[in-house]
Amino acid sequence: MPQLDQVTFLSQFFWLSIFFFGYYIIVVKNFLPKISRILKLRNKKIKGIPQPPLESSQPGTNLIDSNTEIGSTEGSNYEILLANGFKQSRSALTETFQKTSTRVNNIITDINKTQLQKMNLTYLTSIGEITLSQALVKNDLKMCAHPGSSLANGEPSISFLNTKADAFFKARILRHLRKKTETTRSKGRR
Repeated sequence: MPQLDQVTFLSQFFWLSIFFFGYYIIVVKNFLPKISRILKLRNKKIKGIPQPPLESSQPGTNLIDSNTEIGSTEGSNYEILLANGFKQSRSALTETFQKTSTRVNNIITDINKTQLQKMNLTYLTSIGEITLSQALVKNDLKMCAHPGSSLANGEPSISFLNTKADAFFKARILRHLRKKTETTRSKGRR
């Protein structure tokens, strides 16, 4: 790599140090004193300490008149202005928050009325269909069941059947249930 070549390393280091120290002297002599003066002036204005009038390049044209009184009245005016600014910003924020919350509530209400109402209706109809199909299956099971089985008495469990007649009714019930589930599936797909 040419940057790390030992032949040119000394000259590169020499010019880097020259430019770095030159830049450092310019910053220290010119920019830092200006920045420190600005920061001191800001701190004094914030604390309310009276400032001497700023002098311009022409004599007799000060930015602050010598007739105005500088002192405690300026600090209290500053505090009053600051308090009024805080009150106005707080009221603006609360007003914006209230407008935003009412707008969001209106949007949510509109969405519930238009888009979600259709989804709710679909959901309720599907629940109704499922409940109706379960009730029909239960009713069909009661009607098809053997009179001696526990299902005919209204108990929800089907006991294992051992006799030939009970096996016949069991096969019939299973066929009927398969047909019902196929019909409800085909209706649900439409």
